[in-house]
Amino acid sequence: MKTILDQLESGRSPADQVPALKQLSELSVDSAFAQEFINQDGLKLISSKIENESWSAITIYDIFISADFSKC
Repeated sequence: MKTILDQLESGRSPADQVPALKQLSELSVDSAFAQEFINQDGLKLISSKIENESWSAITIYDIFISADFSKC
């Protein structure tokens, strides 16, 4: 969890953050992980990056297109 949050909070480019977002998309099906992510303000972090246009629609599209939703 900490690694994902650290990678998302970093000042690196959105493209560099895609691996952390992909990992998040895979782990978020676990309700305990999801709750801890929310408790550590992970959801607020993602919301702020979207609202501040730090991530483009292409970045978000890349995450969803490559996510394995068969585990959901």
